[in-house]
Amino acid sequence: MNTLAICLMTSKNAVSSKRTIFKNQPKVQYMLEFSNFLKLNKIVNYCISGNFNKNWTGCYLKKGNSTYPENNGSGLTLSQVKFNEESYGLLGLDQDIRKIAYILVSDSFPILYVGITEKGIRDGVFGGGRFAHHLRKLFAIHNSGTSHTKGWQNHAIQRYQKILNQEFSLEDGGLPINDLRIAVVGSNEWSPKKHEGFILRQCEDFIKEKGLECETLNTASTQKEEIKVDLPENFLEILKARIK
Repeated sequence: MNTLAICLMTSKNAVSSKRTIFKNQPKVQYMLEFSNFLKLNKIVNYCISGNFNKNWTGCYLKKGNSTYPENNGSGLTLSQVKFNEESYGLLGLDQDIRKIAYILVSDSFPILYVGITEKGIRDGVFGGGRFAHHLRKLFAIHNSGTSHTKGWQNHAIQRYQKILNQEFSLEDGGLPINDLRIAVVGSNEWSPKKHEGFILRQCEDFIKEKGLECETLNTASTQKEEIKVDLPENFLEILKARIK
């Protein structure tokens, strides 16, 4: 189960877990145990629709402090990203858990993103939370409330080209997000902001150790305070699926 567990250390030389970096081990420390990666479309209801714009140039325009895809981008719209309540059990989360870290990857693209929230998974990640912005950036969807930060732009162009070339299809008025996978960890007893950068580095190191490509979408500066991290058990399985 993904959780933030308390590890009692009886010695400074105690052996840490297989994916842990924690140089100065205290007598009591936490361990982040991520859930397995699950298909995003298995845990959320979403609606991406509209008339696909086949003439987008792949360019972005900066307006004030925000950046948007030029010429209405992909032409698509996002109307909802609603968390399925039954998915709490699938992710090993209690409904009252507010402090969340999550990892976003794809089984078709070499992307990696690590995000955090202190508003819970239903409202802080999904619902009116961060994932609406993520999907708009992934699919080059123009919306005045979402600035398309530079780290996402290259991938959005690649995804757009696959749709344009009909490698990804528009089905039943919506756009499939079957390639996207998410893993989470949550507890009310830690500070996600302090460890976000360290979790990201752990993921990057894991991918690169396997000799695989890693396109990190995060661009903002993050805190990198160390913590024991147990990454998703099926991480390598998802990464290998990209190799076709």
